[in-house]
Order: sequence, then C-alpha cells, then structure tokens
Amino acid sequence: FREPMVRAAQELARGRGSPPALQLLLQQPGVDPEVAADGERLGRAIQEAVLNCDTESQDVFRERLLRVVALLSLEEANVRAAQPHFSAEAMKSFLESLVRNRLKAWPAAYAASANVGIELLAR
Repeated sequence: FREPMVRAAQELARGRGSPPALQLLLQQPGVDPEVAADGERLGRAIQEAVLNCDTESQDVFRERLLRVVALLSLEEANVRAAQPHFSAEAMKSFLESLVRNRLKAWPAAYAASANVGIELLAR
C-alpha cells in the first residue's frame, strides 16, 4: 500500500466504531490495471469515485474515500495521463465542500482522511 492510502486508513481508523487501518486497507479492492493504464478511463474513475463520496453513510464514505486515494496514489505518470480527463480543481472543491458541510457531524478523523484526498488532488 502506498503512503497516502496508509495515512487515510489510519485517520479513518481513529473514528469511533471504525475498523483498524489494516482491515480497511485489506478490504479495499485493487485498481483494475486496464483502468490504471488508460488515462481517459482513469480520469473518469477518479471523477466518479470523488463524486460518490457524497453519501450519508459513514461506512460507505470510508470505502469510497479510500477508493479515491487509491486511484490518486497510482504511479505519477498514470495520474498525469488522467488529468486532462477530469478537473482536479473541481474534484478538490467538491471534497472540500463535503468536509465543510457534511463531515461536521462526523468524527474529525473523517475530515482528516478527506484531506489526504484533497492534498493528492492539489498536486
């Protein structure tokens, strides 16, 4: 697992009732190599993953945020190839708005984990 994934999982694991970080990481499905190798498909997958973070369920949010971080943690060349196919700035703003609005009522660990995704989108 890459460092951002570990960091996000550790933050999520600090939330009340959250599974341990290792369990969160092991439950996360890998990224399809065909998606990772195709900039357009990867860009769509990143955008879809970010937008799917808008959920009422903390459990679902955990899974979906880790998906975002997994996609953004792929090899730098893969993520660069995907950048023309999604708006990193719009996705970053979307996650920031979730942190500002929805995550206020959730454990602080969720906002901290979302910040890992925000940092990756800001690169």
